[in-house]
Amino acid sequence: MSNTEDAVAGAVCAAVGCGLLAWRLPTNRPSEMCVLAAWLVLAGVGLILAQIDLAVYRLPTPILAATAFVTTGLIGVTSFLTPDGRRLVTASVFGSLLYGGLYLAASWVSRAQVGLGDVRLAAILGVGLGALGPVPLTIGILAPYVLATPLAVALMLRGGTVVTSIPFGPFMVTAAVLAALQ
Repeated sequence: MSNTEDAVAGAVCAAVGCGLLAWRLPTNRPSEMCVLAAWLVLAGVGLILAQIDLAVYRLPTPILAATAFVTTGLIGVTSFLTPDGRRLVTASVFGSLLYGGLYLAASWVSRAQVGLGDVRLAAILGVGLGALGPVPLTIGILAPYVLATPLAVALMLRGGTVVTSIPFGPFMVTAAVLAALQ
């Protein structure tokens, strides 16, 4: 595909993903609007990160840091707008620590097969997934492996090995958005 086709495909994916999030997530209260805003940031930036990861097998730390700042800021604002703010912050922190911690452990065990960009992305997605509850968090953590399985099998059938690199960021972002839509 050409750069123009990539850009058009990315714009269509962003429009569909953000539209589905806006349709599915509740927006009756200001606090819910902040959660939606956080998810729109995660989906939009996640698409950019997915394209970068597919192209160069890297997730740039500056983009991840800015996304973390904005997402946690929006969830923080949400905690002040809802009477259940403490629970929301606790759930978001738990989601970030759980998802990021699992990927950090995988990074240590796999000797760099799971990159630190994936670890950072997992922690950021954990903030948003944790804010939505334990079911979306669980789906968001497990679904990337289900989504990546067909690619892994295809690579193995074509002569790949266990250490063949797969850019995992796109699967993580897709799974997180699908989990948010459940």
